Amino acid sequence: PEAQAQVANPKAVPLTAREAVAQAAAEGLKLERSNSAAGYKGVKLDRSRYQARVKRAGKDVYLGMFDTAEEAALAIARAARPAARHNI
Repeated sequence: PEAQAQVANPKAVPLTAREAVAQAAAEGLKLERSNSAAGYKGVKLDRSRYQARVKRAGKDVYLGMFDTAEEAALAIARAARPAARHNI
């Protein structure tokens, strides 16, 4: 039963900073830098993890917590794609 639960709901493996940057390049996305402590627009350091948020129709949309700032920035870049805007 436990093995079945793991197969049914696999956990995503976190990307390293280098992997997140490479993935963004592979998807044709740009990770938008900023002067914030995290170094990326929409990314905030929260204790030891990075929080990603975007604005949609004037509302704050939480995208999740990530192990690296680059991985959080990748989530923001993906959310900014035109097709993604209809899904959030």
